[in-house]
Amino acid sequence: MEGSPFRNWKFFVSADYFRFPWWKYLVDKPSSGFDGILQTSWFPRKDLNMFIRYQYKQKEKNYIDEEKVKTVRPIYHHRFRYRMNYTPLPELSLRFTFDYNTIYPQGVTPSQGFQFTQMAGYSFQKIPLKLEIQGSYFHTDDYASRIYAYEKGLLYTFYTPSFYGKGLRLTAHFRYDIQKNWMIIAKYGHITYFDRAEIGSGNDLIKDNKKQDLQLQLRVRF
Repeated sequence: MEGSPFRNWKFFVSADYFRFPWWKYLVDKPSSGFDGILQTSWFPRKDLNMFIRYQYKQKEKNYIDEEKVKTVRPIYHHRFRYRMNYTPLPELSLRFTFDYNTIYPQGVTPSQGFQFTQMAGYSFQKIPLKLEIQGSYFHTDDYASRIYAYEKGLLYTFYTPSFYGKGLRLTAHFRYDIQKNWMIIAKYGHITYFDRAEIGSGNDLIKDNKKQDLQLQLRVRF
């Protein structure tokens, strides 16, 4: 359901109930669950809007306790997001996002995580160049409470990585259009973890707490 009973306000609510009559991956019995979303959006001006979203999800999953006894328990997951979009100038856009989530099996201490993300985008007027810079600070108890953040990628792609632990992620995205036939996109990313000295494992092991990535794309139209 979605409605706008007041000027500049919009309310959204959804609810889904699901049931699996047979065993499924990591669930050793018939199971069921519930997924609900509540969202309130506010549009006070053309250059400013924001929303608050709360999502609750419950599903059942195998759980092995400290005594190595396996049971199927409900898993409770609460997600909260606040986002504000602000365009102070036609060529400048700002976006701030705060994420928080907590997840826990029945009878177990919750695992929590949060993240602050700030994005600034600028479109130059005299040259066909667009620049977007984004920074995220994340802090989670473990992988279960990991946080997802959307990042602008190359043309026709998108990237939504997940982060866990404690760290800082910075990205810079450039797009340069040369006349109508040429386009160059470059994306640089840098992540620093504050809670570990190594990243990855096996052939992907990095013996450092920092990781960098670079992507380039060239498009030519004939």
